[in-house]
Amino acid sequence: MAQMQILQPYQRQIWCDVLTRCGWFDVYHLPEYYLAVRTVDEGTALLLVYEEDPYIAALPILIRGLGSIPELNADHWYDASSAYGYPGLLTNCRPEAPGAEAFRNNWQKALQHALKSLRTVALFVRQHPLHPTEWMWQGIATVKPLGQTVVLDLHLTEAEQLQMIRHDHRSDIKKGTKRGITIVEDQHLNRMHEFQKLYELTMQAVNAEPYYFFPRSYYDDLRRHLNGRIKLFFAVHEGRSIAGSLFFHCGSVLQYHLSGADPTLGRERAMATKMIIDTVRRWGTANGFRWLHLGGGLGARQDSLFQFKAGFSHLRCDYSVVNYIVEPEVYNELVRRRFGNDAALSTANGWFPAYRSPSVKKAA
Repeated sequence: MAQMQILQPYQRQIWCDVLTRCGWFDVYHLPEYYLAVRTVDEGTALLLVYEEDPYIAALPILIRGLGSIPELNADHWYDASSAYGYPGLLTNCRPEAPGAEAFRNNWQKALQHALKSLRTVALFVRQHPLHPTEWMWQGIATVKPLGQTVVLDLHLTEAEQLQMIRHDHRSDIKKGTKRGITIVEDQHLNRMHEFQKLYELTMQAVNAEPYYFFPRSYYDDLRRHLNGRIKLFFAVHEGRSIAGSLFFHCGSVLQYHLSGADPTLGRERAMATKMIIDTVRRWGTANGFRWLHLGGGLGARQDSLFQFKAGFSHLRCDYSVVNYIVEPEVYNELVRRRFGNDAALSTANGWFPAYRSPSVKKAA
């Protein structure tokens, strides 16, 4: 059995060569992405690579020390997590391929060995809805389906795409155009901080968690490290930007990453964002992209955000996360230190790893 190779973002060429050999990847797998999110996602970025010719598997993770949680008293232990987005497991092996089961079993053994060598207690992975590799986790971890995401197939004809857009969305796009709303692209990303203000106004309006209020440095780092993979559009009405959306593009995929609009506006706000998405839909089609992935609702729920996105397409992808307890005895002890003997409290909100849950009860 081969050993797991561990790469860091500064090994950019080797990292990117691995992604290419996996046959498919998205922006969330790039080494530049991990340089860009350093200010918002805790941990050291690594790419875990396993190869058994002709198959290869790659998993980007963030290794996080547990010393920052005083109750745990676990300075020498770590856990691992995906970064924000969809940086799930990649592989060029399909479940029906010859030798797939042996490859999966050997990859699992190598993964476990690598994580144990890194003193990793648990691993949390956000899978990519467009690249389902859940089968690789069978037998070693818990795959937890969270819901669905919305995707547009840009290889459909214009008529077929328009047919998938809900009537009220098409109507709002037409009304917005008649009201004089125009869509402009910030090609050089000079207005990132203007976009930040619109985004934060939206987050305040929906009482978003503090995590989603990214610092100014995050936007600067996006521009610095992912400049060639970002599309930033604004909706302008009467000389004022009333909405903005930031998209990533990589390979065949466009990702709807962040969006914001002036919450003091009425119908114009919804019209503006719909017009931006429609503009990017047409741009992506013209430039040969296959997918425009809009994502799902908050926490993958079928909420108003999901319904808004669902108005652009009937197509859905399944979204799952992976919970893997690498060191069960250590994990259980850390949960006990954080919550005492009340195991029900530690798992009630579904948080993983449970000892990182924001709900705290002092140990008995």
